[in-house]
Amino acid sequence: MLGAQGVSKSSGSRAAVAWFPVLVLSAALGGLPCLAQAAPRPTQASSPKRDVSELLKAELQSKLPQIGTLADWQDRVFKEEVLPQYTRFVRDYRPGGSGVIADIDVSGMKAYLTWGRETDPKSEVLRFGVVVRAGSDCLKCQEASLPLRKEIKARLDRRGISALFLDEDPVAASDKWVGATLNEKLSELARKRGLVGLVRMDLRLAPVDLDSAHADERTYLAKIFQLDRLRGSELRHEGQLEILENDSLFTAAERLLGDAVANFGSKFLESSASRAQEASGRELRLSLTGFKGWQQYRDLRTRLVQALKPLGSVDEQLYLRGRVDFRVRTLKSQAEVESLAIATVGKEASVKVEDMANQEALPVSSELPEEKR
Repeated sequence: MLGAQGVSKSSGSRAAVAWFPVLVLSAALGGLPCLAQAAPRPTQASSPKRDVSELLKAELQSKLPQIGTLADWQDRVFKEEVLPQYTRFVRDYRPGGSGVIADIDVSGMKAYLTWGRETDPKSEVLRFGVVVRAGSDCLKCQEASLPLRKEIKARLDRRGISALFLDEDPVAASDKWVGATLNEKLSELARKRGLVGLVRMDLRLAPVDLDSAHADERTYLAKIFQLDRLRGSELRHEGQLEILENDSLFTAAERLLGDAVANFGSKFLESSASRAQEASGRELRLSLTGFKGWQQYRDLRTRLVQALKPLGSVDEQLYLRGRVDFRVRTLKSQAEVESLAIATVGKEASVKVEDMANQEALPVSSELPEEKR
């Protein structure tokens, strides 16, 4: 120890002696050496890296304008359910610039945010039945059941729906029935008690599969049956997840609840789009062929428009040699439009009418001269 200190002092003394002539010379020349005056190398301020999860949540937030204005309850669901389980809505992502470039499932987010009551929560109480069954031989299941009940209630509360626990109901909580029979019993119970829906979650030990790679491991099963009558007609959803010993049974049940919400929300959107289409009428393509020359076509077009206009709108869309397509929007059926069109043109041309619901939109052709439009 003393020897080491002696070396250190000795080295320091030699360094001081070595620099002394340089300092004296530089003082004589009127300043310190350039090396002594060199500014320290600038250091870049290291900006704190944002966690990937926060970046992905920000990506979800940025997609909200594509969904539209959210109601208060939807905004709450977004903050308290969508963001915490953000991975459900991220299809893929990669680093990009100072953040991430992510493929966000916007339609899935919209569906998730759609499931809920449409009416004012103050107008009436909507009750939703809740049953959580935990196997008596499964401690892990029993431990997960209480927080799961609270989670289901919280999810319903956010949507303005009141949870009605049916754990003591002889039908809802019975193990007498399984499968389709149990589902029918639960549906009948919901109707009798005036419920807008019902969810039953079963947590239990999974049956041992001797042929499985995990036959020597204990596995658990979370199973859900949920029915919904919020929009009148009854919808149903079933699902299950099997997990290993170290996995979270509560997380698996949360996933199943989210799947049900997304499924019902998607069906709500499909139903809404169908109703909107019915209100605006169907889109039909009317193809006119077999006419001879421009003059004959112009006469047929005038007669067709006059005949079909009372049924909706008629627009000329595509002109090819010997063929013209019209787009017809109407509340009438395809058969009614075709029958009227055939009666109008008679034997002067051929008529074909197609429903455009599952086909591409009609293009507007530039082949028809402006003076002939």
